[in-house]
Amino acid sequence: MERKRILIAVNNPPELEKLRKFLATAGYEVKVADNGARALALSRDFRPHLIFSELNLSKIDGHHLLRELKSHSATKSIPFVLMSPHRSVNERVHSIELGIDDYVSVPFDIREVMNEIRQIIQKYMSLPSGAANVVSL
Repeated sequence: MERKRILIAVNNPPELEKLRKFLATAGYEVKVADNGARALALSRDFRPHLIFSELNLSKIDGHHLLRELKSHSATKSIPFVLMSPHRSVNERVHSIELGIDDYVSVPFDIREVMNEIRQIIQKYMSLPSGAANVVSL
């Protein structure tokens, strides 16, 4: 069975090292990008099954990254989880309108995030069109 690939895009990779380790231990293949431009490039080469990105990325912010990914047929079906310390309703609604699959407030509970990631990947892999688009990048 193919290992599921997850791309984590954060400005300060050490802050999410614990999540990366949990994901790797759970059997996921994980890559970390330290800015939005690198995340965009990696999304095409690494072909992730899910992108977990912070909003305030350097070079390309999380919203811009999401818009770029959704505008290309090869990456538009990749589930996108946005994390941010912002908790305003307007920020969450704006992110949802752009097409995120989930919004995680920072700080977060690692068990909750792991569960969300599992559920999102299972949901997308069970959809005939989602599975085909994600796997055939």
